[in-house]
Amino acid sequence: MRVKCIGNRGICLPPALLTKEAGFKETTEFDLVISQNYVVYAMTIYRGYMWYYICTDDNGNYSYWKPSPLFEVFDGRMSKYWVYACEKESPYEATWAYPEWANDPYYYHFLTDWEEEYVAHFKHYKKLMDREFPDPSVEEKAEIGDETWLICPLCIDAWESNSPDAMVACPKCKKVFHNPRYIQNNPPGGSFILSNQET
Repeated sequence: MRVKCIGNRGICLPPALLTKEAGFKETTEFDLVISQNYVVYAMTIYRGYMWYYICTDDNGNYSYWKPSPLFEVFDGRMSKYWVYACEKESPYEATWAYPEWANDPYYYHFLTDWEEEYVAHFKHYKKLMDREFPDPSVEEKAEIGDETWLICPLCIDAWESNSPDAMVACPKCKKVFHNPRYIQNNPPGGSFILSNQET
């Protein structure tokens, strides 16, 4: 799932989120870049709104949750690594995330405390989800060598790949490209836009 930032200030939020309890004011500034696309690594319903967990920097050790009214959905397909959970002990109304996260109401607290096991989980799933759907910031695609091989258009290295994901990475130069087999098997038109509404 990918979302596009359409606002990075508190004034872009609905009145229900501009309260002392929610912690935001009209003058609040979010570390988001207008028009930039972000991968959603998990999402939750809290205070009647959807919140997206995204990475806003290159750190990648954990994601930050941001209110959905700051975004529009660019690609609404949910990750195949997500499960749904609605824990009675959790302050959240519902969560969609990878199993270790979704099934533990305190997972995010441990993750943001940099607990080694939790950071390892996140980095593992982040790598998978980063390649799951097309990345609009990447222009080049790998070349097809034969039925099982791909060729890097930059370093001309070839590697065997049967990845079903939209993005692939050259094992030699580490550059990420669109997977030409994904493009062939998943024609444009599969993504859709959702409006941001209260739940």
